[in-house]
Amino acid sequence: MMAAEPNVFRMHSNIGLVFVVRPVLNLFIQPVEFGKYYATELQNTELITVGYGDIRSSRAVVLQYEIYDEAPCPSPRWYYCICGVESNHTTETYENYFGNGAPVFLGYEVVGVTAFAAGTLYLSEAGEKYNVFTVIAPYLPWIEKAD
Repeated sequence: MMAAEPNVFRMHSNIGLVFVVRPVLNLFIQPVEFGKYYATELQNTELITVGYGDIRSSRAVVLQYEIYDEAPCPSPRWYYCICGVESNHTTETYENYFGNGAPVFLGYEVVGVTAFAAGTLYLSEAGEKYNVFTVIAPYLPWIEKAD
């Protein structure tokens, strides 16, 4: 990609790619491993999302996480999405919403991207917090082609 090319940002659904002229940290940090799982393969799994957010009584912003148990999504039309119910019911690991666009992990592999900030959606009948994640596997050919 040429440095003068204005289109250095590409979007597909809610997955975005940002291109840089020179790799910034490739010499110091190993690239992330993408899990090649589709939504149906992530049933009955425990997913972890991480992101930066506020903590109580402080203006500090810290790395936070939330663990989700995979659950059926409210809409069957969300083909490349999975949903998760927060599994940590006794204590929240975050104070305010965080993680919009954050990676979703299954073990050490990134399998998705959060579509909404943690703690913003509720299952109406149970009042439980849940989240929607876009699965990365269907977009891997597009990501690798853009590399």
